[in-house]
Amino acid sequence: MTGNRRKPASLAAFNDVLAIPDVRRVEAAWLAFNAGEWAVWVAILVFAYVETGPASVGIVAVAQLIPAAIAAPFTATLGDRMPRGRALTLAYGATGAAMMATCASMIVGAPPVVTYALAAVVVVAYTSIRPLQTATLAAVVGRAEQLTAANAPSPIL
Repeated sequence: MTGNRRKPASLAAFNDVLAIPDVRRVEAAWLAFNAGEWAVWVAILVFAYVETGPASVGIVAVAQLIPAAIAAPFTATLGDRMPRGRALTLAYGATGAAMMATCASMIVGAPPVVTYALAAVVVVAYTSIRPLQTATLAAVVGRAEQLTAANAPSPIL
């Protein structure tokens, strides 16, 4: 058995979808977003531990999640109000700007409550990215097999 080995259909679909430049860009942004999301969570909770003590860590986490839960139904519809690619770019930009502001507040020694408030803005900005990511991928692929393959490396959980 030499020569004519065929790729499994799933691998062929994956290669097919990665040939689409827009898919590669969306997936690269998704990878960077996930790394940044984890980094911000860890950084802000370590900051809370150091600045205001171990008991504040849970309070800070909840203080970030409550505004995000309230904002999520509204931010998730951004892709319905403008082109999805533009909405995703704006969501990433807003998240990045909020991350930089949070980082700057830590570096300059702003009062912890300012840093916590900025971190809450970061988490609110996160809420639009997952639905926009999903909608954008659906818009840039041509077939259901490609969408399945594009979603494989970008779990929504």
